[in-house]
Amino acid sequence: MNKYSTLLLPISVFLFRLPNFILFQSDLLSTYNLSRLLILVLFCHLIIVSFSEKHNPLFFSKVTFFVIIFFISQSISVLKVININSFLVTYKNIVFGIIVYFITLQFVTKENVRYFFYSFLLSALINIIFECAFIYTSKGSVIFPFNVILHSGSLNDLRFQTSRGRYFGDSLDEALVPFLLFTLLRTKRYLYRILTSILYIITIFLVIISGWRIKLLMLIFATVTSFTIYIKSRKYIAIAMIILIIVIFIGDNLLMRTNDSNLFQRFVTEDRVFDSGKRFDMWSEAYTIGTKNLLLGVGIGNYYDNLTAKSKQTNQSDVVQRSKNYIRIDDPHNFLFSFFANTGILGAVSFLALLIVLIQNHISFLFKKKRGHYYLIIMFWTLFLFSCFNPFLYFSYQAYFFFLIAFIEKVYFINHLYLEK
Repeated sequence: MNKYSTLLLPISVFLFRLPNFILFQSDLLSTYNLSRLLILVLFCHLIIVSFSEKHNPLFFSKVTFFVIIFFISQSISVLKVININSFLVTYKNIVFGIIVYFITLQFVTKENVRYFFYSFLLSALINIIFECAFIYTSKGSVIFPFNVILHSGSLNDLRFQTSRGRYFGDSLDEALVPFLLFTLLRTKRYLYRILTSILYIITIFLVIISGWRIKLLMLIFATVTSFTIYIKSRKYIAIAMIILIIVIFIGDNLLMRTNDSNLFQRFVTEDRVFDSGKRFDMWSEAYTIGTKNLLLGVGIGNYYDNLTAKSKQTNQSDVVQRSKNYIRIDDPHNFLFSFFANTGILGAVSFLALLIVLIQNHISFLFKKKRGHYYLIIMFWTLFLFSCFNPFLYFSYQAYFFFLIAFIEKVYFINHLYLEK
């Protein structure tokens, strides 16, 4: 089993990084469910291993302690729920995230680190091909074959977002930009350089076409931080940033010609569904919900159920059939307000404590001699940036988030990165 576990975890990561594809038009046979199945198999193996081998020292680290505290704070919020089904749906995602954390600590080894890099590249390539095919063939509507290869939940999200002129907000490809730039700037393998150059340039155009402000912020953060760390000469940093600005400018003008609007207009004009002011309203309402349920909150997944009747009506979508009761906004679009409303002061403080410990660890890692490690840290904080302004309590995000936490810890622990060879 040890030999197979070396491959199962990279495959699972690869699957949850893909869109939620289905086989034979069955929601049960989806990439996310296959990823969950592999995660559970590895978790069972971890339990068996824990009784027969020496305990992994990272299981007793400060980060692990605060991960457990965070998980407990999310779990006890069940005492306040009024909608147990919504709780279970969201809680399940957090549970899988925590499991991914522990199996990553256990099953990432010197021998299989390179497989994770392959999964990063391959998943990015498939995501980009899928997104380009959809954007340039669907013309803003979900048509064949996309309506038969995606999970019904993903279809609902896609229909709603395309009605707003948005595309693939939860693809999270921008979090891979530090990895792409590291490979481009540091590896001596020309095939990797060519592939990562193409992926990076296309990612920039997809970010612009996507219509998502947060994706642009993530792209800029990842690019600027990566250039600053990996390019020592200020002159070359300036040249790289000028090239990035030119590419963004060209892409934004192309978007303007095809869509009668561009991404930068999103920063100053109202959304057809809700503008920036609406986000502040959601934060205010989440704060009110949290203060009325200060200790434990209203329970994970129960934010929507505790909104006012007017807010509930506003947060339903006419784009997707009402019979499906599709809710377009079931989260206050910020990690702190989300945890405060859903799990009270205990949940919010426990998550902040985890972040503080991660900041301390990552700062200490930044002073290590091996620069190649840095891109993993930039990847994590680029991903975290998404949760500052958008919903994040879904499976692919939680799995990715806790995977990166554990992956960084384990890679530094074994002091090995394949691409530095």
